[in-house]
Amino acid sequence: MNIFLKEKKIIFGSLLVLFVGVLGWTHFSNDITNKQANTDNIQNKQVDSKDSKKDASGSGAVSNTNLNPNSESKPEPIFYPIDRVVDGDTVAVNMSGDAMLVRIIGIDSPEVDSDYTEQECFGAEASAKLKELLTDKTVRMEYDTNQGMLDKYGRLLAYLFLEDGTNVGGYMIDNGYAREYTFDSLYMYQKEFRDAEHVAREQKLGLWAPDACAKQNEIK
Repeated sequence: MNIFLKEKKIIFGSLLVLFVGVLGWTHFSNDITNKQANTDNIQNKQVDSKDSKKDASGSGAVSNTNLNPNSESKPEPIFYPIDRVVDGDTVAVNMSGDAMLVRIIGIDSPEVDSDYTEQECFGAEASAKLKELLTDKTVRMEYDTNQGMLDKYGRLLAYLFLEDGTNVGGYMIDNGYAREYTFDSLYMYQKEFRDAEHVAREQKLGLWAPDACAKQNEIK
């Protein structure tokens, strides 16, 4: 009888241990499953977040459309009204209410009759052409570091440009109303001006025409 009871106790104990083990394993397995589900959920959220960033930017990269360092606008050029034309290579420009004499760099036109100079061949024609070109116009001035700011007469030294981009000095040479002139050193538009004079001479334009005036030896 005692032996039988002992065997029952052993069997009951074994079943109890087995039941507890199965219960523990089930809880452990559920815990692992839940943790894995949470991990997958977090990863899915991270992927969704990355995708949304890509959609917002179009390529996954930060747009540089508004970060272009060269997008700043350049300052507008300043144009000054012409006050008067002195002769074929000198004008007075209205700068803040003051009429400043400007000698156009790189050209020389025949002189006109004045208190300081005598009338030269084709001087009146050159002066008239520059008046025609600049009357009621505004000009942009461009300086040349090789020429300095002022000549010995106190005139500003500059190239003049119309609003349409016309180089005034180049125009006068192109059409035979001035010759190329190098004062002391190389200047910015020297080659262009010399080439223009060469063409004007060949085509016998303006002061280079055989019948320009009686005193041909005044322009050589």
